[in-house]
Amino acid sequence: MSSIFGTIIALGMVAFACFLAIRSMIRDKKAGKSLSCGCDCKHCSGACHMCSPEEQARMQEHFLSITKKNQQI
Repeated sequence: MSSIFGTIIALGMVAFACFLAIRSMIRDKKAGKSLSCGCDCKHCSGACHMCSPEEQARMQEHFLSITKKNQQI
């Protein structure tokens, strides 16, 4: 009987963790954040349509600086 209670508690903890993750994703989506693009990708060229124009410009500059460094090598 005690193993059933342990299983129920573990199931409850997993269900609660899933609830928190989904709630966070819904709140982020309502706040205008994308679930797939955090605008902080290291290999992104800054062409993501979800980023603000300022963030796109910053990412483009970062991408160009990496490209120039690679060409010098």
